[in-house]
Amino acid sequence: FNWEPWRILDEALPTPEAQPLPEGFEQLFGPRPAIEGFGLNHWKPQVALIDWEQSLKYFKGVGTPEELDPVRLRQATENFIEWGLGEPVFYDGCHGWRARFPDSQKPNFEARPIPMLMAPHVTTVAFQISMMRNGIIPMTIHPFIHLA
Repeated sequence: FNWEPWRILDEALPTPEAQPLPEGFEQLFGPRPAIEGFGLNHWKPQVALIDWEQSLKYFKGVGTPEELDPVRLRQATENFIEWGLGEPVFYDGCHGWRARFPDSQKPNFEARPIPMLMAPHVTTVAFQISMMRNGIIPMTIHPFIHLA
C-alpha cells in the first residue's frame, strides 16, 4: 500500500523495450496497431492489438510447408495472380500452416495450404466474397459467384 500515491505521478513511467519482430511477421501482419486513428469505436484498437499480439506470440516463421506439391503450387499461384490475390506467403502459427496474400486488397485473408492448392478457384471465390463483405467490389467477379 502506498501512503503517498500522488508521488507516483511525478515518476517517469518505464518505456518497454521494443523487441525486433521475427522475419516476415510484419509483412504478413503489419506493424503493431496504434491506439489512435480508430475514431469513436474504442474497441477496434484493442481488438486489433490483441489479435496482433496473439499472432506474434504463436508465430513460428514463414516458409513453404514440406507437403506441398511444387507443380500444384505454381499452378495455383498463377491462378491467384490472375484473379488479383497475388502470390501467397505461407507462415506457421497458432493454427498450423496458413497462407496470406499480403499484396492483395485484403491482406489479412487466410487460407489453409492443402485445400488452397486442391481447389484454387474456391479459395479465389472465398477471397472475393470476404472482400465484398467489407464493401470492396473486385474488378472481375469470379464466375462461381452468383449475385442476386
